[in-house]
Amino acid sequence: MVIFGIDPSLNSCGYCAINCVSNSINLLCLGTIESKTGGEMYPKLNKIFDVIRTQYTQYKPDILAIEDVYVNSNPQTSLKLGIVRGVCMANFLDNKTEILSFESRLVKKTLTGNGNADKMQIQYMLKHILPSANPKTDDESDALAIAITAYLTKTTNKIGS
Repeated sequence: MVIFGIDPSLNSCGYCAINCVSNSINLLCLGTIESKTGGEMYPKLNKIFDVIRTQYTQYKPDILAIEDVYVNSNPQTSLKLGIVRGVCMANFLDNKTEILSFESRLVKKTLTGNGNADKMQIQYMLKHILPSANPKTDDESDALAIAITAYLTKTTNKIGS
C-alpha cells in the first residue's frame, strides 16, 4: 500500500510517499515545495499542483493523507490554506485513491500519545519509526507524520474489525 502524505501550505508545502508492506514502512520520497513569501497566489498554486501531479504519477498512491485546515485567527490565512488543500487533493480525485484527512492534534496523539506534542517530539518518534528518513524541514516531518498516521489508522482499523 502506497500512502502519499501532504502538509499543505502556500509557501512551504511538505509531501512524502511511503510504501507499507507486511508491517514495514519504506520511504519512497520526501520533499518541500517552496515559494517566496508574498507575490501572486496563482503561480504558487500552479507549482504545487504540478509537483504533486508529478509525484502522484510516479508513485500511484492508494491513499492520500492530508492535514485538515485549522481555523486561524486570520480568516484569510485559513481560506488560502483551504485553497491549497483543494489544489493538492484535485490531483487525486480522478481515480480510486482513498483520501484521508487528519487534524494535527490527532497526528500528534497517534505518533506520541500526546495531542499537544511539539515538533521535537514528533521528529523523535519519526526517527524511531522510520530511521532512514531525514526530513530537512518541519513541513517534510509533518507530511511524513500524516502519512504514518494514515498507515497506523488503516492497520489498527483492520486489526480491530
